[in-house]
Amino acid sequence: MLGGGARTVRVGNEYYALGAKQDAGYREYVGIGSFAVVLLPLGSVPERNADARRPLPQCTGGGLRSDHSRQDVREFTTFSAAGGWYALPTSSVVEAVDAKGLQSIKTAGEPWAGVVMHGSEAVPVVNLGTLLELPCVDALAVVILVRVGDGRVVGVLVEALGDNPEVPAERLLPISTLEQSRASLLVEQAIQPVGDGDGLVLVLSVGRLAGLLFGAAAAVAA
Repeated sequence: MLGGGARTVRVGNEYYALGAKQDAGYREYVGIGSFAVVLLPLGSVPERNADARRPLPQCTGGGLRSDHSRQDVREFTTFSAAGGWYALPTSSVVEAVDAKGLQSIKTAGEPWAGVVMHGSEAVPVVNLGTLLELPCVDALAVVILVRVGDGRVVGVLVEALGDNPEVPAERLLPISTLEQSRASLLVEQAIQPVGDGDGLVLVLSVGRLAGLLFGAAAAVAA
């Protein structure tokens, strides 16, 4: 964060909003080059072995919708996987279908769950929990079809759908974690929660998802 900025950081089992701003001086005084740092607690890392799915955190405040015409907002599709809540840009989501239509392919190997028919095309489906290297806590019930570039569509198998919040850009926080894993590589941002103590909704990067899957997807197609 050279010069200043804001992001979400994980320390132990807690998420924090971290902000920093460099001293800009005052009038003809250039300042001493110091930084002001603010660290605010956002919520606990969800328990992965919980018996019940935690509620979807509120992503849009009641007073924000009337101001959308004056704000830079992005719409997201939210869903539950591996005991947590995640999101993808709605612009990249083709549709969501019932996982009952999923046809398994035993030779595909993890993290692939099989294929689902979309029109006349068989779309490969990846188990998001397995991809994130996290255990599922509920039945996998929904396949989200995601457009990942070059006309390619990939299915993402999740536990449940949430809503489609419109989130102001200023409440999208960059994610920085100390642990390097598939989850930390795929998660690009976090939606700052409205309620105190709410957990985070983690935004997956479509580009990173495509980069991780293209090689494996080609092998499944072959």
